[in-house]
Amino acid sequence: MSIQSVTQPVPYQDRLVLAPRETAKPRRRPLVMEFTVLTFAALTLLVLSVICSSRMQSISFFVELPQRVLPGSAFPKDAYCPEPAKRPLFCVVHQDGKDVHVVSDATGHRIAQTVISAHDYTIGDLISAWGLPSSFAQSGRAIDVYWGTRYAYLITCSFQPGSHLELIAYYLQEHRSAAGWHGFTSGKGYECLGRSPSP
Repeated sequence: MSIQSVTQPVPYQDRLVLAPRETAKPRRRPLVMEFTVLTFAALTLLVLSVICSSRMQSISFFVELPQRVLPGSAFPKDAYCPEPAKRPLFCVVHQDGKDVHVVSDATGHRIAQTVISAHDYTIGDLISAWGLPSSFAQSGRAIDVYWGTRYAYLITCSFQPGSHLELIAYYLQEHRSAAGWHGFTSGKGYECLGRSPSP
């Protein structure tokens, strides 16, 4: 008696052999979606650059004062001086619709210091316009920031780029401070902690 091995066909064998192999096609994002994303990114960059450019122009327009009201120049004849006999002279000049405070030298013939109110500006505005400061001093909430002969004064508990200024001053001599610029930090004075300064 001979034993024959019977092989059973695999179900659907003929379909497996004859069916063409399907290759995985990479999925592509629709061209319209790519175009929309690129257009949105380009428009966003354009709007941001226009805003930054216009802001820089408005900052420079007032912060960069004309030479006639800067230290070293002849004392302006159109200055209003409440006490013209007193030396040094403390006077006001109207420039581009703003009040510019000028202080004379001992003779009263030249400008020794120029000061402008700067409540509309932030320390970040000045860093954008003038670059990194040369030196820095802090006493509690009072902060002095120097760029050579230019100086900004502000009072804040948290010294950040958005901190608003009190004033900007221009001097004849470059200010040299022991403390170089070290970035932004918080000023923790008594008032910032909700306490009164000790007498």
